[in-house]
Amino acid sequence: MAQLAHIDLLSTQADAIEAELKPLVEPLAAGLLAVMGVSVLTAAKLLGEIGDIHRFRTTGAFARHYGTAPIPVWSGDSEVHRLNRAGNRQFNAAIHRIALPRADATPAPANCLNAVNEPATTPPKAACASSNVTCQTSSIVS
Repeated sequence: MAQLAHIDLLSTQADAIEAELKPLVEPLAAGLLAVMGVSVLTAAKLLGEIGDIHRFRTTGAFARHYGTAPIPVWSGDSEVHRLNRAGNRQFNAAIHRIALPRADATPAPANCLNAVNEPATTPPKAACASSNVTCQTSSIVS
């Protein structure tokens, strides 16, 4: 019972923080807030982590900086990708929170997450979904 009370307290605190941030974030991130899966708290986190978006020349540079671009690995004539473990973990967590609800509703991330028997040449499913969300985030924020 004490744990439920603690969860209720944390939820109340999160709601208060969200209400405080909403008037500050809405003018800066109206496009980002319109994206499915992006809450005021997530938008504030992304804005804080990204800073000046114009320091990145391309969407690829943006994705590489934050560790959401898959890393190509060559072995002989085959090219495979693996998940990038580098980058900003806070940013990656926010992108993951956006990608999960979208996986059920939008085709691109859903195809990445639900493709169980994909050939070895495709990027990892989580990296694929994160890359899609990262590209969209980059274009909206810029």
